[in-house]
Amino acid sequence: MATLRMRRAIFSGFSLALVLWLLVASSGPARAQATTPTPTEPAGTATPNPSLGIVGGETWAAPANLSRSGAAQKPAVVADSNGNLHVLWWDTFAGTFYATYSPAAGWSDPLAVPQIIGARPTNATDKPTAYDELSLLADNNGLLHAFYRDSRGNLLYSQARADTGAWTTGVQLATNPLRWDAAVDPEGGLHLAFVRTIENSQLPAGVYYRRSTTRGANWENVKIIQASLYFRALTYANSFVDLTAPGQGQVLITWDDPRVGQSFTARSTDLGTTFGEPLAVGDDQADLPRHSFLLPLEDGRLMRLWSPPSNCNLYQQISDEAQENWSAPVRVLEDLAGCLFKVTSYTLPDGRLALFARLTEGPTELALVLWDGTRWSSPVTPRISFVDPATNRSTTLSCVAAVLDGEQVSVVGCDGTEDIWGTTSLVTLPDLLPAVSTEWSPPVIISLSDTNAGLPALGVDSDGRLHTLWTKGQLDGSTQETLSYARLEGDTWSSPNAVLASPGGGTAKDPVVVIDQGGHMHALWSGGPTGQLFYSRSFARDASTSGGWEAIRNLSGDQNSGGSPALTQGQNGELYIAYTVPLNEGRGVYFISSTNQGDSWSAPTVIFDAEQAGWAQVLQTAIARDAAGRLHVAWVHTALPPATNPLGVYYAWSDDDGQTWSAPRVMASGDAGYPTLVAGGDDEVHLLWVDNLTGDPHLWHARLPAGSDTWSEPKLVSGLLAIAPQVSVIPDDEGRLHLVGVEQTSSDSTVLFYLTWDGSRWGGRETIPLGYSVDRLSGARAVIRPQGILGVVYRVYALVSGGGRQYLAGYVERPVAALVFQPAPTFTPPPVATMEVTATVEATNTPQPTQDLHGTPPPPLNGDNGLRVGGILVGMAVVVIIALIGLRARRG
Repeated sequence: MATLRMRRAIFSGFSLALVLWLLVASSGPARAQATTPTPTEPAGTATPNPSLGIVGGETWAAPANLSRSGAAQKPAVVADSNGNLHVLWWDTFAGTFYATYSPAAGWSDPLAVPQIIGARPTNATDKPTAYDELSLLADNNGLLHAFYRDSRGNLLYSQARADTGAWTTGVQLATNPLRWDAAVDPEGGLHLAFVRTIENSQLPAGVYYRRSTTRGANWENVKIIQASLYFRALTYANSFVDLTAPGQGQVLITWDDPRVGQSFTARSTDLGTTFGEPLAVGDDQADLPRHSFLLPLEDGRLMRLWSPPSNCNLYQQISDEAQENWSAPVRVLEDLAGCLFKVTSYTLPDGRLALFARLTEGPTELALVLWDGTRWSSPVTPRISFVDPATNRSTTLSCVAAVLDGEQVSVVGCDGTEDIWGTTSLVTLPDLLPAVSTEWSPPVIISLSDTNAGLPALGVDSDGRLHTLWTKGQLDGSTQETLSYARLEGDTWSSPNAVLASPGGGTAKDPVVVIDQGGHMHALWSGGPTGQLFYSRSFARDASTSGGWEAIRNLSGDQNSGGSPALTQGQNGELYIAYTVPLNEGRGVYFISSTNQGDSWSAPTVIFDAEQAGWAQVLQTAIARDAAGRLHVAWVHTALPPATNPLGVYYAWSDDDGQTWSAPRVMASGDAGYPTLVAGGDDEVHLLWVDNLTGDPHLWHARLPAGSDTWSEPKLVSGLLAIAPQVSVIPDDEGRLHLVGVEQTSSDSTVLFYLTWDGSRWGGRETIPLGYSVDRLSGARAVIRPQGILGVVYRVYALVSGGGRQYLAGYVERPVAALVFQPAPTFTPPPVATMEVTATVEATNTPQPTQDLHGTPPPPLNGDNGLRVGGILVGMAVVVIIALIGLRARRG
């Protein structure tokens, strides 16, 4: 029996050893896969659709063109108690139009509303005059109420049943009021307050109130709330009135007294039949409140928001349930980018208060915030950007109006071609606020409409101005190219201007630029009849004209060509260049440098001898310098033209400013190329590349820790599909990396994607729709400005007649954390040297034997044969141990 147990134990040991050997042996191909990576993400991984909202994702319903006229403006929107939407807008040629939306039927066709108009034309050739200040309300009885000004400034009223769209003829409610506000109470009563500046014996200047208890069928005569000759001197800018009808018989009117400059409130508890004496807001406090808005809370209390006389700061007070005593003022909503002009509040089912704030004197018109009973959320702006499917162009809505329908936000607004669009959020407002916020500027095309543009090179000076160069080509495909320059001053890009051309004519491609602390812009490109390496520099302030640039120098010397240039700076302004001689004799990867800001350049040294290695072609260099002074270079092995497929990404380093270089290392073999190198603020070096270029490209990332010679295992940057291979990574001083690129959507349009590296993973994905289309020649480049703004240039294309492609250069930006730059020593160059660099290329000794690149490359990371052997030894050890245990048991 013991013998049988021993045999079973030995058999089990051999079985376990075999399993361990198979597991370890199978890790060989898996580890080799890191050299030629394939994605592990499922093919059906969902990606945000940028046409559905601001930053992508399933956030908004597909926008609908409501007007379809090219002449629409001034939209207003309201939601009724059944969850339907109602929109009015003005058509320049045909007057007011109306459309409605229901969840079951969608958007209706536009319906003309001739009753709502500013002024009718007097003859057949005149256009109608638009209304002004249209406010659209809905009651709980199925009626819609429109308040608006006509061309003479009078306030008119019209109504319609929500299920018919048949509007009544406008009725005048007030003669040329300076300010006005209207509200509907929960019982369907209508209330109006306005400021009058005209003085006469029957109607003196002052604050007035008017109501309708018959749902707008008729209106009672006006009541004087406060009269004073001081109202005559008011202007629109220094006047204010606000009306609230929260229910339970209350009507509250607040206005700014023109004499004391303080807000006063009059209260009615009988639906406006009578009003109490006006009470000063804030009593007699020193900083007199003005522009005071009253917001009803769910528990019967009131919230009061007001500003001091000297600025737009907002202070908040909350009343007790009797609305007699108020809390101490506290500063709130400090991030609002403007003055509070008008507010609309909604109470959510969970008791939170949603505020739609209309702003003035700021960069935005509308802000959304939530009050949870304790604090406000950060204000966000509903900047709706999407791609118009009819034109495949990106558009961002302006003149935005929003309404809360249940817990979902509905938005209407104007596009750039004067059409009205509407969309509704697919998530609730509390879930929407984090997603609705976008800090990206709207995309802008910076290249000329009648030329082809290459992917721009981008630099930033010490004052935060952006400077860019790109290849300007002709639409007919001619090879006569120049480099166009533009700069960003404030929020405006200058008109492009051709400033540089390759000596001898021909191409001018792959430009790269850096700007040193002395204000010099260094430009490098490949071009001319044989593809030489050219260099010029200019003071950044003078770079907009060709006369501001120095004489162009040929840095490739006696070499027959110089392509794929990469350029970086040292800590003291040194310039380091890696480039390729792609074909023919002497092909390989080379390095040159300048220690005097471009006055003179070193002789080229060989980083990699592609001719000796038997390579057909070498392209696509990348270079970086880490904080320890080590230089890092990557390049790509490619097939012989006319084939364009890459054959792998390679890497080498130098610790002596490029005099000698390490043996090349295979980072990714097979269909992999387009390397990007960056030294992060944490002293890590990061290498990214793209593979599967003949299919759906994938982006891979490997890290080299500070002080180490061992690269991490490559990892897929997940969540990206159909990307253009030219991406950009830029570090900030906090150790974070910012990754941008362009990718194609399922609708054959383009978005810019943005990811950040937090030290362990890529995340925080954002996208912004760009429109147009993307291909292998598209891409993006980025810099971080000293103001803490990430600036991104990109390249996309549009189809032109005959099926051709016109490439365009564009720009977007967003804020990131503010940076602290360490100033480098400034340098004033001596007079420009006129002679060109000529040097004889000499082979450079490398610190270690050169890897044999003719045969099959060995695995770049840890070896797998050792693991297999180790697995076998472990299995054998297990067998021996089990056998000994069995023998001992038998003896026992």
